[in-house]
Amino acid sequence: MRVMKHELSRVIDKVKSIVDKAPSVPVLSGVLVRGNEVIASNSELTVRVKLESTGADSFVLPMRAFDMIKTLPEGEVEITRNEADVITISMQNIRNQYQSYPPHTFPVGEEDPDNEGVMLPGAQLMKALSNVVWASEDKSDNAMMRGVYIQVENGLLDIVATNGHTVAFDRIETAGIANMQVLVPKRAVQKLISMDMDDDVRLKFDKVRAVFETAEYSIATRLIESRYVPYQKAFDGAPVGRAVAVRSDMIAALTRARLCIMGKPHTTNPLLLKIEGDLMAMSTADATAMYSEVMQLTEEFPQTLRIGFDPRLMLEGVKAVSGETVTLNFVGEAAPVYISGETGSLRVLVLPVKTK
Repeated sequence: MRVMKHELSRVIDKVKSIVDKAPSVPVLSGVLVRGNEVIASNSELTVRVKLESTGADSFVLPMRAFDMIKTLPEGEVEITRNEADVITISMQNIRNQYQSYPPHTFPVGEEDPDNEGVMLPGAQLMKALSNVVWASEDKSDNAMMRGVYIQVENGLLDIVATNGHTVAFDRIETAGIANMQVLVPKRAVQKLISMDMDDDVRLKFDKVRAVFETAEYSIATRLIESRYVPYQKAFDGAPVGRAVAVRSDMIAALTRARLCIMGKPHTTNPLLLKIEGDLMAMSTADATAMYSEVMQLTEEFPQTLRIGFDPRLMLEGVKAVSGETVTLNFVGEAAPVYISGETGSLRVLVLPVKTK
């Protein structure tokens, strides 16, 4: 196979993050080069990326070669495989050899779902996934919290994630897309985002598996089997008032509050908010530190409100929304706050913490 060094490095960078260092199947410690595509796979994901090359044979490129390839000078690289599955990577006066595995032993994953699937707006989908994925859990006993929920209903594409204390919800208006519901693992979503899929994405799926395809990429993942919470009802509460502040000021204040009780259980040391008029007093404390700050709001709050939150969750919610200002919609002293930005359709719900 002959390929330009920058093209080979580009493709390796796209797939190397899912290659396991110590997989149960040793051949999966590398990537399969087959024809004009590179395939990486593990127990959760299979990623395929198009490769611009000539005379491509099939061989397994071992992980040990990834970093070496990045150090090569620019130019054309030649890769060959002999009968003993020794891979030779050469260019100019450089020659590297690696023992590899027979390419036919590389498992390329299950067959793709046998359906046309649905076409989704790639750039908007990636932005919405980026907006909500932080609210899902890497490890949770609740399967629902380990993924991002994608639902299309009545021409609306909803992207939702929750960790039980926070719900992040974004929406895209679509047309001509059939109704669907899939719960995609967080790691698969993070890989989708990292691939920069700006083109339209075809999503094929069945009850257990989903494949996201563009002209250049294909990412296959097992789906999470779990009923999802009725997230739309969670945002139905009628607010008693809203606090509007400069978003950058709010982020700075919440960062100071979080640092004050870093390493402490936030449920026992909540951030207390007291809103009165056009001022919002923020305070928290633990055994060795105390924080207090008063923020100026851009408009009058209709009543006096005292409520507590985990400052880490509030900070993540405010960071996620966009625009110059951020709006905190309060329903009551024991009810969630609904966070929205000046721009964008993302909404974040954060549950309160009991205060003494």
